[in-house]
Amino acid sequence: MKAAESQLTLAKKQLSDTKIKAPISGTINKRIVDVGTMVNDGIPVANIVDISMLKVLLNVSEKDAFQIKIGEQTEITTDVYPGVKFFGRLIT
Repeated sequence: MKAAESQLTLAKKQLSDTKIKAPISGTINKRIVDVGTMVNDGIPVANIVDISMLKVLLNVSEKDAFQIKIGEQTEITTDVYPGVKFFGRLIT
């Protein structure tokens, strides 16, 4: 019985080691290794980007520039995330 419990504990530990947990939250924008690849500690497996706070640099026509006010709330859409709306505030 003790041997079976020990094997179960070891199997649970090995299963938890198959999952990679990131130290930060964000969105994976590039996977460096393929599924099933054996990796060691310290080897990068993906690039993670925190998209909770982004800066967007836009070119605005002179005609539209006079309608924009600093501090104004804005809605941004992008082709990268179709159907997703990002909300922000205009700064200098």
